Amino acid sequence: MKLIKTESGYVQVAYTLESINRLQIDYLAYSYLYYHCEISLITDGLYDQICGWLWRHKEVNTIDFQNSDYYKICKDLGSEGSAFDLKEEDYPIKIKQICVRLLKQSEKEIPDKLKEFE
Repeated sequence: MKLIKTESGYVQVAYTLESINRLQIDYLAYSYLYYHCEISLITDGLYDQICGWLWRHKEVNTIDFQNSDYYKICKDLGSEGSAFDLKEEDYPIKIKQICVRLLKQSEKEIPDKLKEFE
């Protein structure tokens, strides 16, 4: 965590680049599983929290957000946080590999479309 001074003089705690990258990975992996595999590993409430945190830090911590690993995919994230419009091919291989790992940890069956990433 780090401190950021705002225009109004208040100091807010913001996530570091490493934390933003982690939130983006979570956001993309859980979005891919939900929208492309019809698998929900987390509650809607937790997904909404991840989206909210990511959106707030996109707005407050702009420089780190722009330097994040998945900026190109996450840059259009709105406050509602839906990744519904992301196509299957928009997701990097690393995210699909993480999805496989999450499914294995949850003892869920690996969908055919993810078997090549095992």
